Amino acid sequence: KGAGLSFADIAGVIPIDGAAYDVPAQMKEGPQIMQATYKQAFGTDPARQRALSPTLQAGAPNAPQFLLLYVQRADGVRQAKALGAAL
Repeated sequence: KGAGLSFADIAGVIPIDGAAYDVPAQMKEGPQIMQATYKQAFGTDPARQRALSPTLQAGAPNAPQFLLLYVQRADGVRQAKALGAAL
């Protein structure tokens, strides 16, 4: 909206990081080695984490097409499948 565009102007979306499709889940279940990085990027406020989570914001209106990319890591696969189901 801030750029003067609507959903009709978007042909599709290609998100590039499957580890952050559901930030609260990743903060709880993701690799321990990444926890400090996630806290720095997304903070500790649960409401902010939910607002920054594509899976939790996947309701309509939305782009007509998505290409979901992810690494072959358990959390990346799980989150990409969850986002696909939510869309």
